[in-house]
Amino acid sequence: MLGFLYRFIHKTRTLKVNILSLFLSLFFVAFLIVISFLYSKDYKSIRLYSKEVADQSISIILAKFQSVASASEMVTEVSADFFSEMGPINIQNNAVVSYLLNVVKYDQNISNFYIGLPNGNFIGAIKEGLTLQKTFITDPSKLLPRGTEFALRFIDASKLPEMNTFVYLTSDFKETARENIITPHFDTLKRPWYDGAARTKHLFWTGFYTFKPSLATGISIGNPMYNANGDLTAVFGADLTFLQLSNFLYDQKVGKTGRAFILDDSGQIIAPKLPSVNPGKFQISPELISLAYNRYRATPERPDYILNSNGGKFICFVAKLPVIFGSDWYIVTAAPMDDYLGDVILLQEEAMAIIVVIMILSGWIVFYFAKRISSPIVVLADEVDKISKLDLDSKVRVSTNIKEISMIDGSIAAMRRVIRSFAKYVPKEIVRDLFEKKEDIVLGGESREVTIFFSDIAGFTSIAESNSIDVLIPLLSDYFDAMSKIILSSHGTIDKFLGDGIMAFWGAPISFPDHAARACSAALRCNAMLSELNAERRKAGLPEFTTRFGINTGTVIVGNIGTEDRMNYTVIGEAVNTTSLLQEVDKIYHTSIIISEDVFKMLGDEFVARPLDEVGVKGKRKKIKIYELVGKIGEDKDIQPYVEQIVFCRAFAEAYEAMQRKDYNQAERIFTELVSKFPEDYPTQIYLKRIKESRSKGVKGNE
Repeated sequence: MLGFLYRFIHKTRTLKVNILSLFLSLFFVAFLIVISFLYSKDYKSIRLYSKEVADQSISIILAKFQSVASASEMVTEVSADFFSEMGPINIQNNAVVSYLLNVVKYDQNISNFYIGLPNGNFIGAIKEGLTLQKTFITDPSKLLPRGTEFALRFIDASKLPEMNTFVYLTSDFKETARENIITPHFDTLKRPWYDGAARTKHLFWTGFYTFKPSLATGISIGNPMYNANGDLTAVFGADLTFLQLSNFLYDQKVGKTGRAFILDDSGQIIAPKLPSVNPGKFQISPELISLAYNRYRATPERPDYILNSNGGKFICFVAKLPVIFGSDWYIVTAAPMDDYLGDVILLQEEAMAIIVVIMILSGWIVFYFAKRISSPIVVLADEVDKISKLDLDSKVRVSTNIKEISMIDGSIAAMRRVIRSFAKYVPKEIVRDLFEKKEDIVLGGESREVTIFFSDIAGFTSIAESNSIDVLIPLLSDYFDAMSKIILSSHGTIDKFLGDGIMAFWGAPISFPDHAARACSAALRCNAMLSELNAERRKAGLPEFTTRFGINTGTVIVGNIGTEDRMNYTVIGEAVNTTSLLQEVDKIYHTSIIISEDVFKMLGDEFVARPLDEVGVKGKRKKIKIYELVGKIGEDKDIQPYVEQIVFCRAFAEAYEAMQRKDYNQAERIFTELVSKFPEDYPTQIYLKRIKESRSKGVKGNE
């Protein structure tokens, strides 16, 4: 045997034959020997493995519940903070209605979101899909109109009897039907979420109960809102049904067919509801879960049990969950013992003895070839993987006396150097695309909608003339490095560096439906980064940079433009020229980021912008409308607009629309109020000057 192995090892063969014939044969034989012992039952190993599986499931479920609870708490807290600055709330406020509807529309866990007022009034938004309501409340035999997904509930306590109105809505909030309910009486002030929040003066979770009139089950949260005098002005509340959480629990398998259950302090199953027949071999019955819970309450020091039920053995684990929704809950996992027998490797004494013998006989062979073949190949494979992902900074080299591996190592190092140099001239996305397509780069382009980004440093010529090259070059390098990282992190493609400016675009070569939003977010982050960079330079006595941005969306030709010998992946078209103009227009309005109307229309409500003007573009008869981009709600604090900015932009937009209608009186009134609060805002001053000039010329508006 040893003689055969010796001749086998030292026989001259290719590297492929060495790896396949030696290692696969050796480990295949070892596997066949060990596999015959894998079906022996070892209860200790089963328990250890099953505990790990149960712990993983419990951790996943706990994380899910904590995430839902934290998100729900944050919604009510943010809502209270937001509306505390918006003035009194009443049930006729359309902004409040819109806010409540959008919360239930976009929050997957909240079924109802509502506001209770101290005068007994109530307004709430309902997600019908989570409340299980399918019919009218006043006529249960009548189905709700098709397409109904949301509902609004208004309770006017000032009416006698109180007016309890349900308005049913489609997914885009169009009314489908409504009904008025006289009974039952709904006392807002006595609802658990309102009473608890008002009594504790803090965020309050109710217990687990059945919602009416929908009959869905869940819990509620209440969060009080106070005015500056400390008086309670409203309580924000939310209902969390256990429909989705129950489905989530049912999908979390423990082992192959096991399940996890949530129980309250009395041992009642909260979620999920048990099906009539479990898909596993044995049915997990409520009696089994109750038995496991009772055993745990009797002996909490040992939370794992092997129990008999329905003719089979089950491994059960019980654990008390941290207080998440203000209640003491328990999690019970149950799985048939047979689930683990086919998956757990049971190492018996006989198997261990055979493995030891095999390792003694083949250990020196494995060690020899692992050193000479496996380790270098693993390292080289990792290096190739890094190169395919354009991670080109590695300097790892393999030292080996195997000729083939040494040749591969040299080729990989040369390839890394070439691609690293190539990637400095071509965007990494293009290089990655070449890797994936495995084709030569050729001239050509395609028509595609993209969002284009231009930036330029204001007054750079003066800065350059006032500072030496030794000072200027490091400052400019740091600036470009920081800007480029932000652009690339949002999957933008840097087209070129234009002196002290940058041209980039989103939407090619990788297509994104939100390319306009990505470009605007990148510009806001660049602006925030520049503020921090300037603060550091100010302390060091170095020149500060002020950057102007222009962003535009349009259809362009994008692709490899140039000659067969020299080409550039770029975009060309009228939209590019328009973007360059927008960046220049920043000078006129003393702004930082100007976006076109095409960009503005593609942005969501989270972006805050104000209309500036309509400007002419060379080659176009019609002027284009431009906006100043101010911030983005919901992102990090560096690009989050202040409340004052949001209010300012709304007021400015109102004045701007008045100007468009030639309602100079209203426009002048609003602009005058704004300039008194924000005297440094140049666009406001421009419009006041335009109003004055129009009146001096005798131009009459809607007086």
